[in-house]
Amino acid sequence: MADQDLGAPLSRVQSYQYPATHMGHLSPEQAGSLEKFKVLCAQKGYYRPAKGGQNASHDDETLL
Repeated sequence: MADQDLGAPLSRVQSYQYPATHMGHLSPEQAGSLEKFKVLCAQKGYYRPAKGGQNASHDDETLL
């Protein structure tokens, strides 16, 4: 499909948001919320943290 078929010309927009809210790019508040979420999930039995050489039941990317 040609650009003219879309009704408007296409242009690239510079975004400084990506990869905001992805691992390695969390704000301190977001990282704190993730930790609180992990505690809540562990209390409810939905998540098991890494312990004694055993991996966690879910990685942080999945929990996000």
